[in-house]
Amino acid sequence: MTHEIIKISEDDDGQRLDRWLRKKRPDLPYVLNQKLLRKGAVKIDGKRAKPDARLSAGQEVRVTQSLEDETGRSRAGNAALKTDLARADYVPKINVIYQDDTLLVIDKPTGLAVQGGSGLRVHLEMLLDDYIVHGVRPRLVHRIDRDTSGVLVMARTASAARHLGDQFKGRNVFKSYLALVSPIPTRATGVIDAPIGKVMAGTDLEQMQVMRDGDPAITKYQVRARVGTKDDEKTIPVALIEFSLKTGRTHQIRVHAAHIGCPLLGDSKYGGDIELLRKIKIKPRVMLHASTITITHPKTNDVVTFSAPIPDDFDRAIQKMGLDKGQK
Repeated sequence: MTHEIIKISEDDDGQRLDRWLRKKRPDLPYVLNQKLLRKGAVKIDGKRAKPDARLSAGQEVRVTQSLEDETGRSRAGNAALKTDLARADYVPKINVIYQDDTLLVIDKPTGLAVQGGSGLRVHLEMLLDDYIVHGVRPRLVHRIDRDTSGVLVMARTASAARHLGDQFKGRNVFKSYLALVSPIPTRATGVIDAPIGKVMAGTDLEQMQVMRDGDPAITKYQVRARVGTKDDEKTIPVALIEFSLKTGRTHQIRVHAAHIGCPLLGDSKYGGDIELLRKIKIKPRVMLHASTITITHPKTNDVVTFSAPIPDDFDRAIQKMGLDKGQK
């Protein structure tokens, strides 16, 4: 058995244990990291800790590994990770919207997961070495789904991560999204107030649904453009909708859109139409774009808004379906 004890620095204060472990031990493959956490082989101040435990400066983290893990799986996994980017058929380009010594704001492309997982060869955290400042890689403070494109904010210091984390927890962040849905909502504007919880759906542990005892979830929406009606047999009714969130639950917009009978195009998990996208020669994906985010800058305390342009595939879909972005 091998043991490693690491004292938590001020710069790592407030970070999640699982994310900290991936950063500190990049030689260990993702699967082994998760195994160590599940088995209780990672302890904080001598006590078993959950993966989402928040670290505090001065704490000691003890990592215990078997010789087999150290010499076999981890080294093989490390060699594979080092060649993932070189072997990848496609490495997406990261467009920077804004950066300073505290923040990094990017326009995340669709198809790029923000964190690693089983079966993922390339993810955002692998691409952040080019944005290291003072030896620190940018830290995620929120997430958007793999298929979702648009604005993503990251922190470049521990204090900025804490400041932004408090804003997200306190619901002091304004986020707006654009989505394509079908059918069209019966009302041009509305508020969806319906709690969301997780349910078992076969092997899919991320299936969410509206349920009475779920977590509170509130979504506002406004129809920006529409084409077709229920009685129009020639044109499939589709709408471009702006959603804004008052809460931030997993898959909230997708679940709420389906709840009012208007699922997002390409969202097969929640009943969205995929064939319509194929018919207009658009590669199927969940048609959701994080268009703007408003936060308080963690260093200047100024209220700032960042925006990401509509991606090409989303824009082509709008045009091919005859939607007018200027319509209200």
